[in-house]
Amino acid sequence: TERLTWVAALLSIVPKLGVLAIIIQIGLNEIGLLMAGLISLIIGAIGALNQTRIKRLLAYSGIGHIGFVLLGIAIGSIESMQASLMYIGAYILTQVLLWSVVLIISPKRDMLIEFSGVSRLNPILALALAAGLLSTAGIPPLIGFLTKWYIILAAVGQGYYLSALIALACSVIAGVYYLRLVKIMFYQPLSTPLVITNILNSPRETGLGKAILIGVSLYLVLTIIVCPSLFFQLTHLIILDLFPCIF
Repeated sequence: TERLTWVAALLSIVPKLGVLAIIIQIGLNEIGLLMAGLISLIIGAIGALNQTRIKRLLAYSGIGHIGFVLLGIAIGSIESMQASLMYIGAYILTQVLLWSVVLIISPKRDMLIEFSGVSRLNPILALALAAGLLSTAGIPPLIGFLTKWYIILAAVGQGYYLSALIALACSVIAGVYYLRLVKIMFYQPLSTPLVITNILNSPRETGLGKAILIGVSLYLVLTIIVCPSLFFQLTHLIILDLFPCIF
């Protein structure tokens, strides 16, 4: 049901907000965080490859995203910590965008094939969903690319070459299944009875609340492309306040 889908959406977003808070309370353990981050990256990248349902796909990808956050925190430099905070912010924005569109296109069904032909039925929603997917995949110049790049760059700068290589490889693998969904939306023909039935039964009205969520999140995702300095400065000030001991 749609309520369960909203629960799944919240569970994919809210835990990321508590990561930094928990680590602040229990302190940093470099080796443990690094291993947890790398394992999460690998599981998230590989686990999502064969998924055919959007909810499971986003769940596995969420594991990979938290791996990037943990990697940045484990490195322990001001640059990597800031990159992790930026990653959390970017992830929340894109997830709000993705789930808002998904709940409109297919509130009760989540097979990837059900997104076939969305670009022809509702090009605006398709473009919004594609923007969120491409950002989450780390396609430049979107915000997802910037945050992943900062974490990998911070890892290389601190001598974590193997970790940076693993993160880069997992990011490339993750990009495959995001691009696959974009391909389905824009290039998959509407040929099966299942797809036709789902289209006929799908809701046509967006609703004010969801429209606002999509509009605001899409605006922020695209605005940061042309003006990343404000986002960078804001996260820098937050990190200085959270971790004064770094200096």
